[in-house]
Amino acid sequence: MVLRQLDDLSADKNLVIHTVMSDADNASINCPALEVNKENVHITLYKETVLHFTDLQKSQVANTSMEKQKFSVHVRNNTVNYVINMLQVNDTGLYNCTVAHGDTARTIPTFLLVTALSVSQPYYALGEEGQVSIFCRVKAKIQPEEMQVTVYKGMHGEKRICSAYVNTSNPHIETNGRIYCRGIVNKERVDLTIFGLRGEDTDLYRCQIDVIFPPPYISRYGNGTLIYIPDRPDCPPEHSQARIMETPEITYNQTLAFPNILLFAILITTTITLILQVMKMILTRRKSNHMTQTLSQKGDYRNFW
Repeated sequence: MVLRQLDDLSADKNLVIHTVMSDADNASINCPALEVNKENVHITLYKETVLHFTDLQKSQVANTSMEKQKFSVHVRNNTVNYVINMLQVNDTGLYNCTVAHGDTARTIPTFLLVTALSVSQPYYALGEEGQVSIFCRVKAKIQPEEMQVTVYKGMHGEKRICSAYVNTSNPHIETNGRIYCRGIVNKERVDLTIFGLRGEDTDLYRCQIDVIFPPPYISRYGNGTLIYIPDRPDCPPEHSQARIMETPEITYNQTLAFPNILLFAILITTTITLILQVMKMILTRRKSNHMTQTLSQKGDYRNFW
């Protein structure tokens, strides 16, 4: 009911929401400032009906209602605050403080949330390699023994990322899915690591803590953590990476070795071929000269006879 009322009031950007633990000494409600030239001032505190009123004259309290111990007015340098003492959870609600100077009146609304459980988170977290670590600080009047821990994505918790039931005997958190969580619950703190994140998952993430035992059942959201996930270049699957790692690396020198050997073989072959051709030409010429000389000698013999 209180959370629904807060959601309805959150549309009013001028509304102050003041959250305090029920074991706090007191809570303060803001009031409009006093006007310096006005002497007679009437200050009233409302919560559905009039809770308390005070008449001030020259900054002195002239008259108060019967609940003097529960409510008191503090005035300092024309700043007025209503103080509520002996806080209880049922003091939660919308308060209006009105300061009236004769016919002129001004009012400031304040929503006071008195709770036995509060949840806070770091403002910002930077992810790395698809994962990020955050924590949700849990402050409770009575230490929870059993609770449900849930992480939502989005300003208003549109998408549930992970959820786990934990207790004092089993404080570990372990979920499954494309995006999954691992964590542990310590005293007044839940440490979480979210895995499987991508650049598109950059968003506000809120913790929800539901205290199941001891009673009464209480549910609270954290203020949210803005998680930034850097985009990563597309990488091959793990089995492909393993194959790549198993393949021996070919160095630059190895790359040049085969062409060099081939070129060297071609040069040697060409050289041998040229040498053989030259030798063939020499042998052919020698044979031709020898035949010519033989024929010439035979002609000489014929002439001689």
